[in-house]
Amino acid sequence: NYHTIVLVAEDVKGSIARIATILSDHALNIATLKVSRRQRGGDAFMVFEIDDVPDESVRDEIRTLPWVRWAFRLDKVGA
Repeated sequence: NYHTIVLVAEDVKGSIARIATILSDHALNIATLKVSRRQRGGDAFMVFEIDDVPDESVRDEIRTLPWVRWAFRLDKVGA
């Protein structure tokens, strides 16, 4: 029931903090955050569920980060 940004990125220090800062800069609040990885230094799978609709510009800004492999914005889906 949240607007969601899903991404895969290299597992680098500060990556979650940098993405959280981008969301904060756009006045977006994180409702839930899920992160998983298979190995240290490998790729991490991240799911940011946020309260309000993010503009495409938010996703585009996240995509500019050099360690982000891909990022997608998903619209809110109700049960």
